[in-house]
Amino acid sequence: MEMMLSPKKEKAMLALLTSTSVKSAAKKAEIGEATLFRWLKTNSFKEAYREARRNALEQAILRLQQISVTAVDTLEVVMNDDMASASSRVSAARSTLDLTFKAFELEEIEERIDHLERELERRESQ
Repeated sequence: MEMMLSPKKEKAMLALLTSTSVKSAAKKAEIGEATLFRWLKTNSFKEAYREARRNALEQAILRLQQISVTAVDTLEVVMNDDMASASSRVSAARSTLDLTFKAFELEEIEERIDHLERELERRESQ
């Protein structure tokens, strides 16, 4: 849902996304801290900010997906490097196993959700 915000509110939202605190965001946006806190309580600003955070997170996830092959390659190189310390090789192996198990769990959860959604649709259509 696209929200139309004033340029000041857009600037404040960008500042929130790139700051570590509301206080520093208000300073970046050149508005009072109380004003920013007040805007954060309004539905339109809150929803627009939530959407902006969601978009930023989606971009971060996309970037992680893009570099994941390199990360797996790095784990494999360290894991198989006889010159690497034993702790490095064990750490790489453990990370590889942990990530494999997590990926498997996510696939399994996704399959279960898909099954439940299909079952719900079937029941609703009866």
